[in-house]
Amino acid sequence: MRFPAGTRRLLWHNASHRLARYYERRVTVIEAAFDLTDAIITVRA
Repeated sequence: MRFPAGTRRLLWHNASHRLARYYERRVTVIEAAFDLTDAIITVRA
């Protein structure tokens, strides 16, 4: 199945944008976990 060039570009852009949003969300979760760990260490110290 072939798509016109403009449609292929749009599909590729949507896929890369979805991947970027997933990556940003994942980084936010990891940073929140580190912040929580720092807070627990600070409170226990």
